[in-house]
Amino acid sequence: MKISIRCLLPLWRGSIRAWTWLAMTVSAAAIQPSILFAQTDTAPKSLPVIHRKFNSAEDAVALGMVSALEVRSAEFTKLAARAETESIRSQSRVQVSSNSYLSGGNESSLLYNAGGPSQFSVMAVPQRLFGEQNFTAMAPIFTGGRTQSLIHAAVSREKAADHDQKATASDTALHIRDTFFRAQFASAAITATNARLDAGMELLRIAKAQFEAGKGLQSSISRIESEIAEAQRMVTSAINLRRRALLDIATEIGVSPASDLEISAEFTPEQISGDLNSSIREALAHRSELSAAADRQDSAQHLAAAAIASQRPQVYGMAMADGSLSDPSGTHTGFTVGVVVSIPILDGGQRHADINQARWMQRKAEIDQERIRLQIETEVRSAWLDIGTAKQNLESARAEVTSAESSYEIAVVRAKNQKGLLVEVLDALSALTQARNSAAQATYDLNFASAELKHAIGSDTRTNGRAK
Repeated sequence: MKISIRCLLPLWRGSIRAWTWLAMTVSAAAIQPSILFAQTDTAPKSLPVIHRKFNSAEDAVALGMVSALEVRSAEFTKLAARAETESIRSQSRVQVSSNSYLSGGNESSLLYNAGGPSQFSVMAVPQRLFGEQNFTAMAPIFTGGRTQSLIHAAVSREKAADHDQKATASDTALHIRDTFFRAQFASAAITATNARLDAGMELLRIAKAQFEAGKGLQSSISRIESEIAEAQRMVTSAINLRRRALLDIATEIGVSPASDLEISAEFTPEQISGDLNSSIREALAHRSELSAAADRQDSAQHLAAAAIASQRPQVYGMAMADGSLSDPSGTHTGFTVGVVVSIPILDGGQRHADINQARWMQRKAEIDQERIRLQIETEVRSAWLDIGTAKQNLESARAEVTSAESSYEIAVVRAKNQKGLLVEVLDALSALTQARNSAAQATYDLNFASAELKHAIGSDTRTNGRAK
């Protein structure tokens, strides 16, 4: 329902140039906001190429919170939700529109306005030359709570979009940490296999020297050369794995894959604090997904209230001032004020169906909230299980490395004193390399489990970038 206040503008006196100037001025005023918006849009035409070294996963996460495409996309979704709220809020305010009519013919008729955002308008025109200009202002007087319910629902959707943006930032932070730790794991594998390659080259030198002195076998040289070739393949594979992980980091943080990225080679286990119960409580208090679900439930509740309010009377006031020119009557000015009351009587069941739909959507939102609550608790428990397993694997892998280093040193000493075979050294070297790779894998598993825990409790982006 609408209230119209139409301010009179003497239309048909004066030159057409004056009206043309007015139309151009109004059009320019309408277009200007869109021009300003286009100028303030900071979306890049291409991804930036950067040269940067990340000393930790948190450095990469901090950059990702600003530049990651998923995070920025969610930010614009949040801004769109805010604009939607303002659009719906405008329904509770006075709205003013202008309608101009110019007609001529041998039959009276009805002319409709051009539509769009202005109020619906119909003008009865006579068969002679006729012109009409009017201004109308309209505002709601009573809507039975429908307008306010729609506004509250939009505000809740806006809050949900804000929490969705934070959830997207949290997911992005998890992916960045994962790719960072994979790159560090690959670097550790390169170090381990390079050590094996260097040791193999040294063994090859010793074997050739012994063979030339008549104390070695050609088969030993061939075996060592085979081990060296395998080590070279492992180094190549590890280097490729590291390069791919760096590409993934560039993708996750939203920069060009052509960027020159480096990471810290220090690969140490993450420090983990807290316990299962405290983590569950923190997750239920801070996870953005759960907050977004609560906001959507609140929005559904207000939409149901708006559907119910649509059955009540809708009262709008209106006022209009207009000026007209008609041949041969000349010019005429006047005004109209009134109140319009609409009461739904029979709509074929549409409003009843709308109310049922809103109630079922409200119920669905309640179920979704419980589902997300269950999912969050499961994620926290799973993260702690992975942490426990990774800690045990890391402890045993470290012990394995210590034992393998000792066995390798003994085998080398025995071989140099000609009390052992070079094959024993090769076997010990292979076992040592495997043990070091296992320790690196266990470190990656522990760090990733730590990242999963941060994501599960919603603490991974609270101090990073824009996701606060």
